Amino acid sequence: MLLSGTLWLSVLIVTSLFASVLYGSVMTAPQKPRVIVDTDLPTGWDGTADASPADSSALTTALAAVDQSSGIYIIELSASVTYSGTFVIDNNAGTDWLIIRSSAYASLPSGTRTTPAATTNLAKISQPAHLACMRVDFGGHHVRFIGIEFTTAVATTVLTVVGFDSSYIQPSTEAEVCSYIIFDRCYLTSTSETNRCRTGIQVNCDNFACIDSYIDNIKDSSDAQAILFHLGTGLLVHNCYLEATGENIMAGGNDTLITDRLPEDLTISKCYFFKPDKWNPVSDDYNDQNWNCKNLFELKMCRRCHIHSCVLEGSWVDGQAGYAISIKIANQTNTNPWAETIDVWMENCLIKRSGRGFHILGSDGEGYPSGSLQRVLIRNILFHTLGGESTGSPLNEDIAELFGTQGKIVLFTTIRKPIKYFTFDHVTFVAQEGHHTTGMVAETADIINVDNLTIKNSIFPAGQFRFTPTFVDNGRIRNLTLSGNGWFFHASDNDLATRLTNFSTDFPNDIKADTITDVEFTDNSSQDYTLANDSPFKDAADDGTDCGVNFTELNAAISGVET
Repeated sequence: MLLSGTLWLSVLIVTSLFASVLYGSVMTAPQKPRVIVDTDLPTGWDGTADASPADSSALTTALAAVDQSSGIYIIELSASVTYSGTFVIDNNAGTDWLIIRSSAYASLPSGTRTTPAATTNLAKISQPAHLACMRVDFGGHHVRFIGIEFTTAVATTVLTVVGFDSSYIQPSTEAEVCSYIIFDRCYLTSTSETNRCRTGIQVNCDNFACIDSYIDNIKDSSDAQAILFHLGTGLLVHNCYLEATGENIMAGGNDTLITDRLPEDLTISKCYFFKPDKWNPVSDDYNDQNWNCKNLFELKMCRRCHIHSCVLEGSWVDGQAGYAISIKIANQTNTNPWAETIDVWMENCLIKRSGRGFHILGSDGEGYPSGSLQRVLIRNILFHTLGGESTGSPLNEDIAELFGTQGKIVLFTTIRKPIKYFTFDHVTFVAQEGHHTTGMVAETADIINVDNLTIKNSIFPAGQFRFTPTFVDNGRIRNLTLSGNGWFFHASDNDLATRLTNFSTDFPNDIKADTITDVEFTDNSSQDYTLANDSPFKDAADDGTDCGVNFTELNAAISGVET
């Protein structure tokens, strides 16, 4: 749904005022997405089908006969039939909806995430060769898949593509960009454990949504994504299970062919990002297939991203250093100087069983011209069992790290373009039991370049390496605000006695606990990181609440996400 006029102005004013009250100047606070696709089912979606193809050939014929100019058009696929082929939806005249639905759609309640257990109610479209089993051609529009399984057993680059021509080239004009494509209660999967399936959905589309869907076993020795966004305005992923060896979701990663186009207004909510232990070489469940696993979520270029109410689980040292999340800028092949990542708002998420937390890269690692990384808010986020898991098979990382690479916890930039306006608020970070962090910010002078870093109301380990005002004195961090935080120490931290003695000088607006035990979490062993009544961090935040996560808010936000 494209917001405009008075409605859009009201939303923008309310959002901006909210940000202003909480985080200061509107100019330095991240904006939330301006465009959100309307996923309400269109009137008549469950009416009599215009075509009910009995086999693959009939489906090809039905797609060629689609008329989107004289009312909603429905193709119903039998849940008992496998349609095998490489099918194409053209840019049809008109603006009415094309519905492609399973004959058993009534057994798939709207608003409920589908799962592999529901396959008997899904119509199956299978890929017999390396081409996508479903391709929405340039300019395709108003298509909704309901209760469809897209599957393959062969080695392939992609299951489905939105906004590509027959040569799998990206759009080069605005007219070629797709619009209003929705995957609803769909299942995308590879049935082979050995053949690669690199991408579930690749997207060049305005007003795109994937809702109540399940994407699993997406894998390749190169980057693999459950969903890969090349470009589009108004992008939504809601209530989905997302599994891939590379980045479970990635925005950017390939230069676009249209000036100033990139992914923007991206909303991700109520999703479960997961990498199974069968891909982890040190797990007892490893299936001897090394897929070069990377992080769970990555932004390479994006404007206005809001990710909330999600659970992200499973990342280890393999293809990269074990980060759960990577936020950066990449003008990938030096043809997109407009590449930028701005206005990222992440809140009410749980991140667990990951080697490290965030990797933040303030400028293109290749040194190509680009925009900047700015206005990022990380709010009410719980990190736990980072660096491994205290029970069962450990993840492949010995030390928990936040903002880390090569053994450092770091806000990272390679050509010193500053990261601007980065805020932590009400974050709780706890390593795997028995592990500790190496540091909050790296010690290498050429790495750090941050302007306006705010860390407030949070609970962090102090780290093996010092995080002190010297970073401000030498200009590596400018406009640093530390306030209302609780810091705790580990016996292996360097210069421990001196740091404990000097804490009130180094951190005049924060408080400390000498050990994690002194934090008085309710029950570390069962991963209950609420604060006991006698915790020094109880009611100690600047806003009068507890330091760290508001668990009432977080638990309500992620309720049901993992099931």
